[in-house]
Amino acid sequence: MVNTRNQTQQKSFCHQAMSRLKRSASSPPQHQSNSKRSAFGDLTNALSGVQISSPSETKLQTRSAKSLENLKVQQAAWITEEFRNDYDKNNEFDPYEIPNYAEDIFDYYRCRERKFLVKDYLRKQKSITKEMRAILIDWMVEVQENFEFNHETLYQAVKMERCPPSIEDFLYICDNAYTAEEVFEKERDILKHLEFDIGFPLSYRFLRRYARVTNADLVTLTFARYVLENSLLHYEFIKYKESHLAAAAYLLACTARELEWTTEHAQVCGYSKENLMPLMWKLNAAVAKPPLNAELKHIYEKYSHVIFHEVAKIPALIPPSNQYLK
Repeated sequence: MVNTRNQTQQKSFCHQAMSRLKRSASSPPQHQSNSKRSAFGDLTNALSGVQISSPSETKLQTRSAKSLENLKVQQAAWITEEFRNDYDKNNEFDPYEIPNYAEDIFDYYRCRERKFLVKDYLRKQKSITKEMRAILIDWMVEVQENFEFNHETLYQAVKMERCPPSIEDFLYICDNAYTAEEVFEKERDILKHLEFDIGFPLSYRFLRRYARVTNADLVTLTFARYVLENSLLHYEFIKYKESHLAAAAYLLACTARELEWTTEHAQVCGYSKENLMPLMWKLNAAVAKPPLNAELKHIYEKYSHVIFHEVAKIPALIPPSNQYLK
């Protein structure tokens, strides 16, 4: 009975998503020989001639041991040893928190951020629009929720899941727009061009670390997650470092909840309040303004649910001036 109900829900979800994507397509496909979604068809056609850039073509110099040491010296100005170990000491015997390595892991993430900054790729991809990108991301949010993936799945397209779904699940959720071999082939192609280096920093992970160390309440953390997830829809945020996005979203959540941004917050995040304010107001504007497409409302509806403390209903801040939005 449970399996039948889940299949019915998945089928209903699939049909709803397909109808929405078809209505959002700018023009109907030229051929109707199969049941491919029109929006997926547009994306497929647009990507048919696109070459995936290899990291070797735009590879940045890796940080030397000296530059890593310089980074630690800079962070020492923000984080004192006494405070650095406070949260991790409290979890000394929790193997899931790996307190002996937590700081090193996030130091390593910070070192790798520059390598994984995304450039203005739509400037070269004339067939792909910001709206098409937003449609795809909104659909991915639905898939994440429907299959109960980790939230990191939204921020990292290729990762190991707790319970990887079968290829049949992916074909079903795509309305059989592709064959299994086409999916595998594209996955291999992406991994090859990424040189299998997929352990990149994620804003979601930085935010989780910030919130845990500063003992954030669940509503504040959830609102910051809503801000981050909403930013995925907006192309203009691809140029920012993940740690910067996470810290600005956290500051916005604290400000909206009328909570003080303390020295501890700045120490943990590695950014002063003054450094975060411009990006915070841009994230605030993204939450306040309507989406590119009126139907891209799944993130808002998701975080309006009582499970997520209805944080999407928290009013956006009123900026004191437009100086931060320039």
